[in-house]
Amino acid sequence: MRYLFVTWDGGGNLHCVLPLAERLVGRGHEVEFLGNRSQRGAIEERGCSFAAFQRAPENVSSSASEALLDDWKPRSLLATNALYRDKLLVAPAPLFAADTLAAIERYRPDAVAVDYFLFGALAAAERSGLPSVALWHTVYAPPEVDVPAFASGQGLPRGLPSRLAGRAMRGLSAAWWKRTLPSLNATRAGLGLPPLGRVFEQYDRLDRVLVMSSAAFDFAALTGAAMPANVRYVGPQTSPGESDGPQPSVKDDPPLVLVSFSTTYQAQEELLRRTVDALAELPVRALVTTGPAISLDGALPANVETGPWVSHAEVLPRASLVLTHGGHGTAMASLAHGVPLVCMPMGRDQPCVAARVTHSGAGLRLSKKPSQREISGAIRTALATPSLRENAERLQGLIASEISTDHGVEELQALAERWDPFDRQAIDT
Repeated sequence: MRYLFVTWDGGGNLHCVLPLAERLVGRGHEVEFLGNRSQRGAIEERGCSFAAFQRAPENVSSSASEALLDDWKPRSLLATNALYRDKLLVAPAPLFAADTLAAIERYRPDAVAVDYFLFGALAAAERSGLPSVALWHTVYAPPEVDVPAFASGQGLPRGLPSRLAGRAMRGLSAAWWKRTLPSLNATRAGLGLPPLGRVFEQYDRLDRVLVMSSAAFDFAALTGAAMPANVRYVGPQTSPGESDGPQPSVKDDPPLVLVSFSTTYQAQEELLRRTVDALAELPVRALVTTGPAISLDGALPANVETGPWVSHAEVLPRASLVLTHGGHGTAMASLAHGVPLVCMPMGRDQPCVAARVTHSGAGLRLSKKPSQREISGAIRTALATPSLRENAERLQGLIASEISTDHGVEELQALAERWDPFDRQAIDT
């Protein structure tokens, strides 16, 4: 089978999707990615082919000067939402649609899988008549699902006031999305598709929405919230060789603390330096990964090592704690190895992930700009609280079971194999 994956350089989104594509290739299928030029190297290393967008906007998420979305700059939630609307979600939707249809015409795939953020590409996949999948690479919290609104970072309600506040926030979120509907429907009209009654109805028009998170971690699955029939939790994705179960844990002494902030630029230099200074005061050894976005200038404490990248599969079995911005991929990797977290969310989906970490009892959450003293105190508390590791190890077992099923690959194979080009209704939704 031939699969077309449509992505964009959003940082962690590609790292969630690549293992899924790599496992398809391992089963003898062909996978081509359509995306930003900055993604070519990582994609081709996994045995997939690559084609660059010709019309859709370019993005280099690790560069402050070349990033499409400079959402780290101080702005209100409404202004941030407008930034995403104008530069990624809505305004360029016709460009993503045109590029996706051109790639389908050239590559002739048997199925199309699209990053859930790319509404234009999702509409193009629907228009193609091929089996179509949205790859949901973070927690699942659309406005229609009875969980805290995506942008809120709230935990599950514990009483009537918090339930009412949650409903109000979901209502505001739905109202904001509704304002984008005319533009999205204009894109659909240009493709000859009928209009949507609500923005997230776009996902209902697809064969599958694959949520690449753990059902043991995410609120929507934990609470049994009503979800569309085409939504499937397929668990965190791992590369071949990493999915046979967690490696034996041999914890370092003194404790090893992994610091893993975003691979994308989020103006995290000051927070990273404060974190290093906090670690210098503690009886731990720390490994700090900076990613391609920034460099850590100046002398480092004797107990701190640094580098741009490290394999999670190699270091997490030895780690006692992970300090992170709360990116979904880092959280899933840590919990898949039974390692508790201290989350310092900076934006995007990170507050939502942090809320689920704390709800699970597998970690702590700090503010966006914690002091050095607060960071130091959180590290001490996390290392001295056995229940955090116990809860992380509980999730480790559940996530290992999800990973072993390889459910994401099975879903994609089943859709492509059941598709009859002469009978669209042959796909079992």
